[in-house]
Amino acid sequence: MHNPKKFFMVFLATMFIVLSVSIPMTASPDLNNEIGWYSYEEGNDEAQQTDRPILIYFRTEWCGACEDMEEDTFRDPQVKELEDDVVFIKVDVDERNDLGEEYGIASVPTLLAKESDGTEIDSHIGFIEAEDLVKNIEEELLEEDESEDNEEEGGDEDGGKDESSQDTSNDENESLFWRDPLFLNIMVSILIAIGLIIFLREREDNKTDE
Repeated sequence: MHNPKKFFMVFLATMFIVLSVSIPMTASPDLNNEIGWYSYEEGNDEAQQTDRPILIYFRTEWCGACEDMEEDTFRDPQVKELEDDVVFIKVDVDERNDLGEEYGIASVPTLLAKESDGTEIDSHIGFIEAEDLVKNIEEELLEEDESEDNEEEGGDEDGGKDESSQDTSNDENESLFWRDPLFLNIMVSILIAIGLIIFLREREDNKTDE
């Protein structure tokens, strides 16, 4: 019969290992996913040179919703991945009153989407989750570019092109799933916990045999 005290110690040791591994791994992505923000002038120049659409983020230091977006939404890996396709511009309305008046910014946070030539596409006022932001960017800013690329590549009349696009989308989703830090964190924690339990059980059995 197993000793309850030893079992309890194994349980505590396992939980300690799981927590010590999980906490740093889940926290680290947030610290390393800061968007490379452009100033207004630099961002517009970059957009014209690279023919990329623009997302302007109007904010202030005293805005609570802005702080939440900067800690959560703009640090999300899904948003970070869009940097190669979109120029992200940050504007503090208190410091740039001229831009606030030019774009008629009456509330913050406000997001303004534009083409590389300055044509305004859409805007959003208030906090927005990362998932919704990514969806809006892909639909409003990147959809046109993707359509043009697909037209240049051409497709089969029997719909083979659509099937190929669907397969690519599925592959991307699977790739993101396997690269999810939380998923990797859980798997590593489980493996460590199992290994620790096996080691301590074998050690206990060996002492019993002696």
